[in-house]
Amino acid sequence: MKIKDAENEYETNMLLHNIQEYDNNFGNIEFHTTIKKQVIYSMKKLGLIVALIGLLIQASIAQELKEMNGIYYADSVAYTGKYVTHHPNGKIKMEMNLENGKKNGTVNVYFENGLLNEVRSYKNNLMHGSWITYNEQKVLIGLANYKDGLKHGA
Repeated sequence: MKIKDAENEYETNMLLHNIQEYDNNFGNIEFHTTIKKQVIYSMKKLGLIVALIGLLIQASIAQELKEMNGIYYADSVAYTGKYVTHHPNGKIKMEMNLENGKKNGTVNVYFENGLLNEVRSYKNNLMHGSWITYNEQKVLIGLANYKDGLKHGA
């Protein structure tokens, strides 16, 4: 009978050992899965942050234009696209469209407080269309029309 009790005790201990081992392994799998998810999440966040920083750097580099004889260049190539400059406080100072380095379309000029100061029109780098000027109280103080670089009309 003692042998039978010993065998039952052995089997019970082995069963308990196997259950404990299963719990430990399952717990480890769950732990590793949680850690893996956290690492993947952190890496995704880091990747997004790096991508955003890269875009900001690229945008700031793209805005480093040089004007020579009325033509805007980026790395010695006449620039095409929107060009924006900023006041020291970070607010937009001027925004314009450039085609092959030349002003084309509307140029908006802003006061340091962010209010619109002037709206200028260009065609092929020449004044063309209406030029409107406002003061800081948003009152219209000037209006002139141009055609092919010359004042046109009253």
